[in-house]
Amino acid sequence: MMTTKMESIKSMNRGGAPPQGRMSPVQARDQELQIMQFKEMQAFVTRTVKTCFSECVNDFNSAKMTDSEQGCLDACIRRTMNVQTELDSLFPQIDSKFKDQQ
Repeated sequence: MMTTKMESIKSMNRGGAPPQGRMSPVQARDQELQIMQFKEMQAFVTRTVKTCFSECVNDFNSAKMTDSEQGCLDACIRRTMNVQTELDSLFPQIDSKFKDQQ
């Protein structure tokens, strides 16, 4: 017997678990959020690599990076990560202020 989506939601509202093999709306939302966060992290890493590589690596005569290029890459990535960490810590405060203004 197939359970409809509405029956699943009614069952959950009565404290029942979702039918086996299906996610609750909360689980589906959480999974969607995790996927979105993963994609954002991938995009961040891609942007960071692209930016730092173009800023730091400019000698293609050798298969290995120079010490200067490696140092530049390390500093660029560290700087970018520090900025991202600071933004991540400030976002809840900014979000809270924005919500208070609405």
